[in-house]
Formats: sequence, C-alpha cells, structure tokens
Amino acid sequence: DADPVAPSSHASLTGRIVEHSRLVNEESGGSFHWLLVQCGEATFDVVADPRLVPDDLTPGTLVQVGCLFFGRILA
Repeated sequence: DADPVAPSSHASLTGRIVEHSRLVNEESGGSFHWLLVQCGEATFDVVADPRLVPDDLTPGTLVQVGCLFFGRILA
C-alpha cells in the first residue's frame, strides 16, 4: 500500500489580473494588495504583502501566485 498524502491547502496558480487595488487594513493600519485573478474557468481573490508585489500591476498582467487557500463551503 502506498502512503496516503496529507491534504494541503498550498497551491500554485497562473492567471491574468482582472482587477487590482492597494488597500489598508482598518484594524491594523497595514497595507496590502488585493488582486482578482482569472485562472482558466476560475476566479480567485488574492491578498498579498506589498513587499512581495510590484506596484505596476494592471488588468491583463500575467501573474504566477504561490498561495495558501482559505475558504468555506456554501450550502
């Protein structure tokens, strides 16, 4: 029997930016980037530390994202 692989929420995706904003967390005052990324038939909300993202992002820019998924099941 093969060893089972532990589930992971880590992923790598490549897609195009649909929308982008630099926002400020109202609680901490820290800034972050929000990107809406189209990847195939799926669209993902991505938040990122500004130190990791160039400021010249525009819609249509191709991005590669290493990420950790968080979500909830809608029933």
